[in-house]
Amino acid sequence: MSSKGEYISEQHQENKQWAANLAFYKDELQVLRNRLGEISAKNSATEIKMQVSHFENQCIINAEQIDELSHAVKESEAKILKSVEMNPVATDHRKIEDHSELREKVATFEEMFKTLRTEANEFFAKVM
Repeated sequence: MSSKGEYISEQHQENKQWAANLAFYKDELQVLRNRLGEISAKNSATEIKMQVSHFENQCIINAEQIDELSHAVKESEAKILKSVEMNPVATDHRKIEDHSELREKVATFEEMFKTLRTEANEFFAKVM
């Protein structure tokens, strides 16, 4: 294997962190949905209903992205496991193909999620 890549242990730790972060984001989406439900139940104004609908749609989209990224992280872990099973010697010194594309997808998702959270919190502050 070429020197390009990353150590197996580093990639494994990165996958574990992403999995934990994605689980947290999934929980946070549920909190957002609950707040949206409360706001929707207490407000009948068309403008507020439209905003609630917008944020509910964003929650659906983000939940789908979380599922897709979680699946990709699991696939990355399976690739690591297969590599270790094929050659269990010196796994802490061996490199594996860098999963830079997955890293970029996770980073992009996290930025988009932070934007959604900020916008939702601003909306909540206005209507609560």
